[in-house]
Amino acid sequence: MLDKIDRKLLALLQQDCTLSLQALAEAVNLTTTPCWKRLKRLEDDGILIGKVALLDPEKIGLGLTAFVLIKTQHHSSEWYCRFVTVVTEMPEVLGFWRMAGEYDYLMR
Repeated sequence: MLDKIDRKLLALLQQDCTLSLQALAEAVNLTTTPCWKRLKRLEDDGILIGKVALLDPEKIGLGLTAFVLIKTQHHSSEWYCRFVTVVTEMPEVLGFWRMAGEYDYLMR
């Protein structure tokens, strides 16, 4: 169960994952050891699953984002596995999701 301190730590990390342990501890009024233990528990519990760097899409030539809706009549697991293989090998595709409703997939 997350308490107020856990939630504040998570919010701080979402804003800036490069904050030092000392800065995080000070922000939540803890010393570094209990703060580190909380972060370790959040990782061990699968709540903190990684840290990423956010890129400016304009500066790396990806200023335009397109979303593509896909409708298919194929729903077998074999087709899905092939689809996943092809899509994940395309560097232009930043994500894809299975959808409910009129369309089957959304690609970004």
